Amino acid sequence: MVPAYFDEQGRPKVKIEVSGLWKRGFIDALFDTGHSGELSLPVSILIEIGAPVKGVQLVEYADGRKAYELVFPVLVFIEGEQRTVSATLTGSSQPIAGTQLFNNHKVLIDFIRKQLVIVNDNDASMQGNP
Repeated sequence: MVPAYFDEQGRPKVKIEVSGLWKRGFIDALFDTGHSGELSLPVSILIEIGAPVKGVQLVEYADGRKAYELVFPVLVFIEGEQRTVSATLTGSSQPIAGTQLFNNHKVLIDFIRKQLVIVNDNDASMQGNP
């Protein structure tokens, strides 16, 4: 199960281990169901872990605007599995986890009870649940 919780402001968060060329560490990222990408990180984290610039990518925002964003290859470690994702640069100080990061998982968000559960699709703990 992916470590997930609601913060004091009632926002869903996930704890993700990330790595670049220099450093590996944990981040607490906002789980944004409107973000169809994998991961967006502030420049401070990208510099700290030593993520190199991979290039630029055209992105479309929820309001329909399109823009080119810098892209960085970042290693993420989720449930013992390691994979490289394309992280975009965010102007926010808050890391953002998009839905594509958990495309092989079942996600249950209960805003009333302030519960966020993210499990691997093969995990039996959510079998039969939506």
